[in-house]
Amino acid sequence: MDSTGCTPVKCICTCSDTFYFEGEVGTAETDVEEDTFTMSMCKSRWVRSEDNKFLHLTTDGQFQVQNLTELPREKFQIQVYRDSTSQRGQTGRAVILYMKSGRENMVVCCDDNHKICSRRMETLPKDIEDDSHPALFYMRQLSTDRFEFESSSYKSEYLGFEPDGDNPSHNKLVLHKKNQTEVDFRGIVLV
Repeated sequence: MDSTGCTPVKCICTCSDTFYFEGEVGTAETDVEEDTFTMSMCKSRWVRSEDNKFLHLTTDGQFQVQNLTELPREKFQIQVYRDSTSQRGQTGRAVILYMKSGRENMVVCCDDNHKICSRRMETLPKDIEDDSHPALFYMRQLSTDRFEFESSSYKSEYLGFEPDGDNPSHNKLVLHKKNQTEVDFRGIVLV
């Protein structure tokens, strides 16, 4: 239930350690809002792998991880979404990762085949009504500069880096399965 919504009730008495109310609580007439993710703050960060390769956006709009001689000019934007439930807070902060490309946002998304792709979005969603969205990840801080990003679409699958078969100096952004108890450095992303 949305903790910011209000339903008028009247306190009729207190007895010992109990409060008694009268009102329309729990009826069809109450105006209770659904649980949602609502756009909150946005952070700018570089995203890099454990072996100091930086994630960047290529000229053809793809996300790629590679050794760079200098820091990338552009940082990733991490759009944080405020969660209207307290239960989901255990899974991490709801975020969308993207990079600006002209007037469009190139967003990190999961496709139907459990793969990572970039999608153009003119504007990011202000509110996300469902628990899962192709661009929504749960960001958990593991230490000062280490985070993991769990897909909201595919539970127990995390953003990580794997070598690109075509070019050994490049890595690609992937989703990989992880057991909750294992430490897997492929999924640790430094921001």
